[in-house]
Formats: sequence, structure tokens, C-alpha cells
Amino acid sequence: MIYTKEVLDRETQSYYWLTVYAHDSATVPRSSFVDVLIEVDDVNDNRPQTAQPVYYPTVLEGSRERTEVIQLQALDYDMANGELTYDISSGNPQGFFAVDRITGTYFLSDLTLPLTIHTHCVPGFRHISHAVRILSVFCFLLFNYVNAVDVS
Repeated sequence: MIYTKEVLDRETQSYYWLTVYAHDSATVPRSSFVDVLIEVDDVNDNRPQTAQPVYYPTVLEGSRERTEVIQLQALDYDMANGELTYDISSGNPQGFFAVDRITGTYFLSDLTLPLTIHTHCVPGFRHISHAVRILSVFCFLLFNYVNAVDVS
């Protein structure tokens, strides 16, 4: 029986080559060797990571709907998780922003931005890793709305 003596981590080492020596205890012992390849299966034990915990994109007042604001990218070091999806988790009660669930592109929704909107709002941003055990990470987007008069 081959068993582990410590916890294995696929992100550290994905496989192990072992050589097993078998022998008997006869007067003239007989023996043989066999090679064993052990592959370490991946589990969802790492949270997706973004490059920064907070982003500061700028949105010009009067921007049209579907104006791209920022494209976020996350990395998930777990091999088995496949693709990541992106969702807005909070800070968007008026629905001014939307995110492409596959690409992570954050853009203005089809609602018009009112002139009285707060200078900074803080939408949470969630990355969902597709696996049996779901881990997510939040980063924040602090938007600065620029008045068209201020741009001159």
C-alpha cells in the first residue's frame, strides 16, 4: 500500500514518480522494481485573484450606454476550475453598470446617468470559480464621474 505522509498540493507539484522495490526473504532472495506515476488531482483550494484590490476608473458624464469602463481580469491557480465568471455583487442599486459575465468587461448599462449621482460609489465585484467548492474574491471599483464642463 502506498499512502501519503503529508498533504499534497497540485499547485506545488502535480505528479510524483516513484520506484517501488519488492523482494522476498528467501535464502536466495528474488526482487523486482516497478515505476509508479501518481498524479495529484486538483481541488478548489485557491481564491481567484485580481491584480489590484481597488480600481479607480473614470466615467465621463453623458457617456452612452454600453460605454466600456474597465476590463478586470482574475486568475485562478486551481487547474480544474475551468473558466471564471464575473458578477456585480453590490453598490449598483440604480443599475447604472453591468458586467460581461465571461470577459469581465465593466460597462454602462442602458440607463442614463443622472447629474445628481454621488461622486464615488463602491460596487463589489465577485469572481465565481466553477467547481464543487466555490471560492470568490471581492475587489472594489471607485468610480469618478467627470462633469463634461470640467474636462476642458
